[in-house]
Amino acid sequence: MDVIDADTDLEQLMRRWHHTIEYATAAWAEYQSLRDALTAADDRVAAARERWQAADRQRQELRAAIAEIEEGELAPAL
Repeated sequence: MDVIDADTDLEQLMRRWHHTIEYATAAWAEYQSLRDALTAADDRVAAARERWQAADRQRQELRAAIAEIEEGELAPAL
């Protein structure tokens, strides 16, 4: 992978990461509001929690991929 490809990949991953943070934040807010308004046994609460957890997992995976690219850029060329 050359420098241009790495920059493009990094930029795309960072954009996706940013959007995922926004989605995870909205999913968390939805989960909290449903949790406060409904019983824990309600399926809507469980579904909202799963959406939030899935978004948070995706955020973590994207951050790990970004870190991997950034570390690769910092490594001395052999």
